Amino acid sequence: AVNLVVISMAAAMIGGAILAVAQIMSEKFYLPASFVIAVGANAPRATGTFHNPNTFGTFLMCGVVFLFALLVNHRFRKWQAVYLLASLAAAGAGLITTFSRSNWVAAAIGIVAAMIYARKFRYLLWVGLGGFAAIFAVKEFVPFADHIFQRFVSIFTLLTDFGDAGRESGSARLYFIIAGLEMWLDHPILGAGWRAFPLLFDAYKPVDFPMWVPTKESHTLAANMLAELGLVGITASVWIVWRVLRRGIETVGQTADPYLRAVLIALLCVFLSFQVSLSATADFSNNF
Repeated sequence: AVNLVVISMAAAMIGGAILAVAQIMSEKFYLPASFVIAVGANAPRATGTFHNPNTFGTFLMCGVVFLFALLVNHRFRKWQAVYLLASLAAAGAGLITTFSRSNWVAAAIGIVAAMIYARKFRYLLWVGLGGFAAIFAVKEFVPFADHIFQRFVSIFTLLTDFGDAGRESGSARLYFIIAGLEMWLDHPILGAGWRAFPLLFDAYKPVDFPMWVPTKESHTLAANMLAELGLVGITASVWIVWRVLRRGIETVGQTADPYLRAVLIALLCVFLSFQVSLSATADFSNNF
C-alpha cells in the first residue's frame, strides 16, 4: 500500500508538470480575466486543474518535498531512483511555472529539513548553488523567464519594494497584514468571527492600499487567524501543529524499517513545508 502511494504520487507529479508546462507554453491566462486585468499580470501562471496557481503550487510543492526527502533518506534500486528523480525534476519544473513564491520558499525549507534529517549537511551548499544555477538558467531559456526571475528576487525585496509601482502583489500582502492586526486589536480574545476578514476589510483597509486590486483575503494565515479567531484560535492552531510535529519526530525515532522511516521523514517534511505554504496563502479557508 505504501509503495502504491509513492508510485501514484510520482506519477501525479509527472502528469501535473506536463499540464503546467503545456499551459504556460500556450501563453494563456488561467485566472479570471477580471483578476488578471486588475492586478496587471504580465505573464500566465499555470493552475493545472485547480482554480488558482497558488493551490496548484502547493500540490506540486508537496510532491517535490516528499520525493526529495525519500531519495536522500533511503537507498533505492537504480530504476526506482531514476523514476523518482524524473518525477522530482518534473514536479520542480511544474512548480516554477506556477510563480508561487510562497511554495518556492516552502519547498526550499522542506528540502533543507530533509537533508538535515539525512545528516547530509555537506550537500546543503551544493543544493543551494544548484538551485540558484537553475534559476539563472531558467532566466535565459524559458518563456517569461525574466518574469520568473523577478518574481524570485521579489521574495528578498518584499520590504524594500513596499508600495512601489509594479509591486502591488507583495505590497498588498503587507497591507492585508496591517488590516488583520487592526481587526485583532479590536477583537483580541475571540476575534471578529470565522470568515469575517473579507467582510470587514473595507473598514480596515489602509489608505494606500491599491484600490484596483479586487482581493479581500489576507493571504497570510497568522494575520487571518488573529483577525478572525483571536488569541484563542491562533493558540489552538499553534498547539495542534506543535503536537503533530512532536509526535511525528517521536514516531520516526521509533521506526526500525528503513523504508518506512524514510516515508515518515518525507511526510514530516511535507507537513512542515505545508505550514510554511499555508502561512503565506491561508489557502484552507479562502485564497481567491
